[in-house]
Amino acid sequence: MKNDVRLKGRKQKRKIIVYCEGEKTEPSYIKLLKKCHPNVEVVAREGSGIGCCIAFVDWADRAFGNLNTLQQGKYDQKWLMFDCDRHGDFWEAVKKARKNGFKVAFSNMCIEYWFLLHFQEDEMGKLKAPGEGGCSDRHIQMLNRHIDKYNKGRKDEDKVQHFDPEKKEVGEDFFDLMFALDPTTKERRVDIAFRRAMTIHEMKKSMGAEFQESVTAVYEFLEEIGICHR
Repeated sequence: MKNDVRLKGRKQKRKIIVYCEGEKTEPSYIKLLKKCHPNVEVVAREGSGIGCCIAFVDWADRAFGNLNTLQQGKYDQKWLMFDCDRHGDFWEAVKKARKNGFKVAFSNMCIEYWFLLHFQEDEMGKLKAPGEGGCSDRHIQMLNRHIDKYNKGRKDEDKVQHFDPEKKEVGEDFFDLMFALDPTTKERRVDIAFRRAMTIHEMKKSMGAEFQESVTAVYEFLEEIGICHR
């Protein structure tokens, strides 16, 4: 799949550090995002599946604080990327992170919700993944149904591999599918997801329910690194 539709505009070279709560999904996604916009250097720091959100924020704050002044000065911004995953301290953690100078690309329930917005609408931000298992596993099942729909009638060499619920890594073919043009609208799917996520997030903020499922602020990170624009 061609990647020539990925870039939309450029910004001056900057450097951003991102601390990820997850060990696989978020770091693999950021690694691929780094290829999309060479004028922004993104440094990802993977986590270890820390059990609660506040603990993750404290860990990231310590990690950045342990950098010397020269190292800290290299970064224009510091970000966190983490999910709610039914943690009761989620909203408190986002607020604490912002107070400590981090920008937060959060998702409630999980980052897979952000991926789903590339393929389906969720006008009121009420999408709940049906079925059994963990939240991300159920969302992955929904994502794989969209992949099956895309793969239907295509030659094996042109098919996109399923999102593996065990590995939970974003593959390059799936990543490219999210950045490819939607056959109906002729827009990049990522731009469609950006608009959907922003609309939902702003609606929830206006209702005083910024962190209530389903919502994601990952779109803000893509805007910051110049991949999507309002």
